[in-house]
Amino acid sequence: GKIERRLTIRECARIQTFPDGYDFVFKNSTTNSSVSTSEAYKLIGNAVPPLLGFHIAKRIETLWGVYFGGEENDNI
Repeated sequence: GKIERRLTIRECARIQTFPDGYDFVFKNSTTNSSVSTSEAYKLIGNAVPPLLGFHIAKRIETLWGVYFGGEENDNI
């Protein structure tokens, strides 16, 4: 029975797995002010979710030696 509403920018960031305390720093090159709301939605929507990036990096780490030869986990 609740009225439909648009998700807030912070809610969209949560869905993308950004931590609640994550500060988005937007710089508008012409005025040095923050971006518009629609631009913020677009930036967050086009971002690689941090949790996805983490899991991809961990998988690459385990397979590094398979793809690039040599010992795995060099200098880690």
